[in-house]
Amino acid sequence: KGGGYAAVITDFNMPVMNGVELAEAISRDAAGVKVLLQSGEPEERVRESMGDRYMALRGENGVIAGFAQKPSNASALSAMLK
Repeated sequence: KGGGYAAVITDFNMPVMNGVELAEAISRDAAGVKVLLQSGEPEERVRESMGDRYMALRGENGVIAGFAQKPSNASALSAMLK
């Protein structure tokens, strides 16, 4: 189901669903695929807007492996996957 992908890098703000909703779908449909979430907003704002939904997906055992405030770089994103 994961299509061989180890990770997905996505923005929090998207037109159809947000990054947390995408992470929820990935956790259901593609077990083992990690999500790196990016936003121009600080992580605290994302946490405030999504509450428990965000916190349930975040952390060492969650599907959201990391958060990067934009602008970010490849080195920072790569480090989140290790």
